Amino acid sequence: MSLSPDNIGEFLNLWHFFEDRLVFGDGSLGAGFKISGKDISCSTDEEVSQFTRRLENLVTSLDEGMSLQFLYRLTPTVEGVVNEHIGLSESCPIANYDIILNARKKHLKDNCLKGKFFNPEIYLFLKGRPYAFKKQKLFQKEKEYLQVEESEFRVHHEDFERSVNQLESSLKDCGVFGKPLSEKEWFRLLYEHFNLDRSEEHEAPKLKGPRVFSPSSLLSQVLLSDIALTKNHIEIGKYKFRTISLKTLPDETSSGLINGLLGLPFHCWISQVVRVCDQSKEYSSLQLKRRLTHSMASGQNNVSDLESESKLGQIEGLLSELIESSEKIVEADLNIIIWGQTENELEEKCNTVLRTFKKLNHSEGLVETFATFDTFLKTTPGLCKTNRPKKMKSSNLSHLAPCFSYWRGNPKPTCLVPNRDNVLVSIDPFSPELPNWNGFIIGSSGSGKSFTINQLILQFIGDQK
Repeated sequence: MSLSPDNIGEFLNLWHFFEDRLVFGDGSLGAGFKISGKDISCSTDEEVSQFTRRLENLVTSLDEGMSLQFLYRLTPTVEGVVNEHIGLSESCPIANYDIILNARKKHLKDNCLKGKFFNPEIYLFLKGRPYAFKKQKLFQKEKEYLQVEESEFRVHHEDFERSVNQLESSLKDCGVFGKPLSEKEWFRLLYEHFNLDRSEEHEAPKLKGPRVFSPSSLLSQVLLSDIALTKNHIEIGKYKFRTISLKTLPDETSSGLINGLLGLPFHCWISQVVRVCDQSKEYSSLQLKRRLTHSMASGQNNVSDLESESKLGQIEGLLSELIESSEKIVEADLNIIIWGQTENELEEKCNTVLRTFKKLNHSEGLVETFATFDTFLKTTPGLCKTNRPKKMKSSNLSHLAPCFSYWRGNPKPTCLVPNRDNVLVSIDPFSPELPNWNGFIIGSSGSGKSFTINQLILQFIGDQK
């Protein structure tokens, strides 16, 4: 079965951009940030716990009914930093240095073409509550796009902007830099999501403004490729896509638990959508479950049910945490999108993801089959729709939020080296950001200390600007 772009647009709710905000068909607004992420490779347990507590505060500060989407993308796009590094050495006056430069240039370019380098990108999207449209008459046909007065929309927009400013302030408290996404950057993410094969050869087209007689013009610009649906995957261009969802939650969570899933050895997208539930309804539901469980635990003839007693203790403990602390009940999912050109490649990647899931305190992943297309659409950047959501506490969610990344080095790529996960790190020995320009290397005999120093020196002397 194949779906054309016109058919795909019926499943999405995107309307148009308005002042770097995405407007949805239900009147809700969306905002996006590109965040730097937190490097915890050299952090203490207390520092990691402190960071996750700040993430929890970020979630609990949201109003009920609002949604967040964490989008972690492992992409091979490193051409920018590679070209900048090569450009620093092209004017080196040292004799015969061109031989070294050309060899390094060929090595970096070949690895770029083969996709051996990784560029982690983390995006955070916020979606507000739907606009409160006027109620329609009983037999009036429902319209897809309703008219809204400009003054009323401005009030709705200002209310959403207050939530955006609060989220931006919370990101600063977490210690991660949040850069607001422009219309062009957001459009590029949407374009790459639905046209990955095409985006590798052609840049995203120029975003055109809304048209009077074409309310779905944004969708027509984003959806430029057909999607073929099969039982086990969907196919867009030369790539076959599969989605893997978190089916069973971990037995217990700890600070930075999700970091074990972010170092996959292939390019992928990881999406997590969080929705803040109505706390009064959740509290009432827990109270009702408590009463029912208490009656089942009591039993007859003074015979208690051990399973019901255990469940009763868990419910009472959760109610106590909700009353005594700032915990909130949220709905969240976790989906991983992988792709490949052959079925065998997809199978190997699926097995790797499922094994990695088991390492997260015995959590389980589910390889989607017939639901692959639906999951793929719900992971659209900024759409903020949950897929197989699980209810959990905000503290547990903060342990599963993909907000961790790598130290990328100094702004000037005088020396360019890959770390253990093949993420390129820029090193400038005389960067003004460094508190001291001295350094030392420690390693056992034969570990490569001299080789590493020689490589750094050869790269450093090429920058004579």
